[in-house]
Amino acid sequence: MINALNRLGVDININKEQHTCHIVGNSQLHNAKNPNSEHLFLEMGNAGTVIRPLTAMLSFGEGKYVLDGVKRMRERPIYDLVQSLQQLGCGVTCINGFPPVTIDTNGPSGNQVNISGNISSQYLSSLLMAAPLAQSDITIHLNSPLNSAPYIDLTLQVMKAFGVSVIVKPNKTSFFIRKDEVYHSPRGEYVIEGDASS
Repeated sequence: MINALNRLGVDININKEQHTCHIVGNSQLHNAKNPNSEHLFLEMGNAGTVIRPLTAMLSFGEGKYVLDGVKRMRERPIYDLVQSLQQLGCGVTCINGFPPVTIDTNGPSGNQVNISGNISSQYLSSLLMAAPLAQSDITIHLNSPLNSAPYIDLTLQVMKAFGVSVIVKPNKTSFFIRKDEVYHSPRGEYVIEGDASS
């Protein structure tokens, strides 16, 4: 993840002794190395929790990218997320529902998207986190019950901590993100809990 973000123009400094990570963002991920030319290749290793949100984030911006990883990565499904991004008009494709993912996009042209809630919460979280990058309001509809609501609650909490509010319908059947919602870095420190599930 860090290497990919570095290649996208994000400055990240890690202090292992203090267990801190200092990040200087650039407001929008961009193809820093190859503007307006060939696809920028981003190696994801075997991190499914990296390739999914990064696919959404990059699809909501502008540029040309290829996201891939090790052999095991090519067994990790991503079709539902790619299909949802295509519904929004983003230029993104994958091979038989799996990485590598190829992105050639100018951002979403639509503002309504349907996605399953019972396959992976990572797909919905990815769309939610990317939505504030759009130039229009975005509405995300679930076409099946949400299986992992606690993970979506965490996503919404993190977004709120960074200045973005999401309007959620009862039972989490749809999510509305206004186009004027903008991420802002929290003042001071933001504490990230350890992953108890890993």
